[in-house]
Amino acid sequence: MNASRQTTYDITFIIPVYNTAKFLAQCLDSIIAQNIDKQIIAIDDGSTDGSGEVLAQFAKRYDFIKIITQENKGVSAARNAGIKAAAGRYVYFVDSDDYLLPNIRFDDYIAIMDKENLAALKGCAIWEIQDEEVFLPALPKAQQAALDIYQHGTRQKHYLQIAPSSQYIQALLVRVFTVELWAYIFRTQHLRTHELYFDESLEYAEDLLFVTKVLTCAEFLMAETSEIFYFYRHRTGSAINQANNTAMFLSQIKAVKAVQYYTLERDFDYNTRHNILLLGLSVLAHLFESVYFQLDETAKAQIDSEVSLELFGMYQLYEILSARLQQRPSNAFSRVHAEFRQRLL
Repeated sequence: MNASRQTTYDITFIIPVYNTAKFLAQCLDSIIAQNIDKQIIAIDDGSTDGSGEVLAQFAKRYDFIKIITQENKGVSAARNAGIKAAAGRYVYFVDSDDYLLPNIRFDDYIAIMDKENLAALKGCAIWEIQDEEVFLPALPKAQQAALDIYQHGTRQKHYLQIAPSSQYIQALLVRVFTVELWAYIFRTQHLRTHELYFDESLEYAEDLLFVTKVLTCAEFLMAETSEIFYFYRHRTGSAINQANNTAMFLSQIKAVKAVQYYTLERDFDYNTRHNILLLGLSVLAHLFESVYFQLDETAKAQIDSEVSLELFGMYQLYEILSARLQQRPSNAFSRVHAEFRQRLL
């Protein structure tokens, strides 16, 4: 690898890599093409499919690419290594089988973040798994701009809305919360000052706890734009997308509980505790309203120990609070209620 001539960059793209050789070149090319002063840190997390060789070839050609090689420790450990090594003033997390859209206005966004002292800025993403649906912004003005651009075709110019982090969380809770880690630009110093790292004990849903901590560790200004940053690829063979992956299901419950434990670690005010509770429980609700009913009976039997009265109480609490917040009850509650009754009575 060529020695880099720079010691600092505007943005560091952090890419955990594990056996994604088939997609890796497209991912890297999509970042390299962005017109921004950048560093790429790719963490080879013990790949065995030739991903390391792909990374080595790219590193020979570009001196802003840094490769970290480690034994397989998981995506959280890989991202943490990237945060610690990042030389960019901002960081952006990319999964190695996904890619960035062309010509993202990173220069403009970094300039705005500098001027307004923003700790985070979020774009939109396209989810292949949802028939390439655009996941809309949460903040109302950015959301309306995205609707006008992508659905109505009545607008061409993007809109960026700045808001306090607490206001952004309230906007998130009015809709179905999706974590979308890979749509955020984070100020590196914000992460390091508040010691924000991924929980390496979580195999899945590690981004839930991380994003929750980022958004609630302190009050700060952030922004959301209607521009699409990211294409999220659906790999049917990947562990996270296996319908009967009980380890994934149980790990997500573990992540929800970790979010609850987070509220015990610090003396949050009432509103912040309320927001943290709902952010975590929204994932629990998704698990039982969507994922659980895709499991076969064998898989359900394997997680019966987690289908507890305590868990149902947490789910009911979320449904009550979110129904008041969103001013509509969940259509799935009766089905989930019946399933818990069958399992517990």
